[in-house]
Amino acid sequence: MLGGTFGLIAAAALLRIGWLRLQFARLGYRAIRSGRDNILYEERDLTGARRRVVFGGEMLSRGPHLLYAPDAFTWNDSMPAWLHDRCVEVFQRITERFGPISVEVLRADGPQNNKMQQTKLGQAMELRC
Repeated sequence: MLGGTFGLIAAAALLRIGWLRLQFARLGYRAIRSGRDNILYEERDLTGARRRVVFGGEMLSRGPHLLYAPDAFTWNDSMPAWLHDRCVEVFQRITERFGPISVEVLRADGPQNNKMQQTKLGQAMELRC
């Protein structure tokens, strides 16, 4: 009985991994958890090579997952070239995968250098970056 339970759990895990790989192959991108709090966003380029970036975050006990992102002024400077001007697209894809998330945007505007602003995504709200 015990071996059967572990066998079912292992089979379910393998099916999930296979399903995620098929989706990545079909869509050309994926968003998956990386550790407990972070989310890895990965794409394939036209040659089939994988490109990835990890967004830091926090898993909250109540409410949506919280991710950290640079603001519109520093997005292109702090992200790889393949992500330039694609902030909204990337976070929409992450939202499709995980449901509603909160994105805390680090703003670098003048003397209040590390002011944070939180934006909720997933229902009727949008991110401007």
